[in-house]
Amino acid sequence: MLLCLIAVAFFFLNNHSESKKTIEEIEKIIIEIETKDGEVIPLQVELADTPEKQKLGLMGRDSLSYNEGMLFVFQQDRVEGFWMKNTKIALSIAFIDSSGTFLDIQDMDPCYDVSCPTYWPDQPYRYALEVNQGWFRDQRVEEGDKLLRVP
Repeated sequence: MLLCLIAVAFFFLNNHSESKKTIEEIEKIIIEIETKDGEVIPLQVELADTPEKQKLGLMGRDSLSYNEGMLFVFQQDRVEGFWMKNTKIALSIAFIDSSGTFLDIQDMDPCYDVSCPTYWPDQPYRYALEVNQGWFRDQRVEEGDKLLRVP
């Protein structure tokens, strides 16, 4: 019985350290967004460029600094939606095509229910950028603006 308890404890501790390791290893870069009127806005983002990082996203975080976000980088265009299960921060998401053009911007609210809404893009996208809810509005970032130097 004691051996079984030790094995279970080891399993949980090992899985917890793997989750923590994934969060710590997320690369941060500075991206730039160019608005239609030519203003260039820098933003520090964490790159979610693997399925593991994309699945974890910003779940479980208590806060996100104002000028920070998470950039989801996909290998090909996709149409899948995003949801906010176990995400504590109200976010805005921008769906961005392979050339860096902002296609659609939506606000997403935290969700702790079993059935959380899915936020669907208007069209296929290559990148998704999550920031604090209202950041795009505050910075006057709109559909048609550009992500410069697409990763």
